[in-house]
Amino acid sequence: TLALGFKPGYVAYQDNTKELWVSNATDGEVVIYQRGATGWLKKAAVPTGADAHAIAFSADKSLAYITNQGAHTVTVLDATTYVRIKELAIGRMPNGIITNQ
Repeated sequence: TLALGFKPGYVAYQDNTKELWVSNATDGEVVIYQRGATGWLKKAAVPTGADAHAIAFSADKSLAYITNQGAHTVTVLDATTYVRIKELAIGRMPNGIITNQ
């Protein structure tokens, strides 16, 4: 069990870096945790967009895609530096996401 302190929208495991990515719908961000000796430790919180929800990774795990239901967008992040690469306008309330590469 991981006490988050926020309403999670979605969770994804990044196996290349052994990170747990959790979308924080309330604050419009994705929060990244890494396993430490005493449990999961918060590593970063990255703003994405209103009502952050689904998370998917590119086939090589270098990119993360986060749907933002309230912003009607998908945020593309560099999955190792957590830098925003671009924001894609998608349409009304994007919910799930998959990648096909």
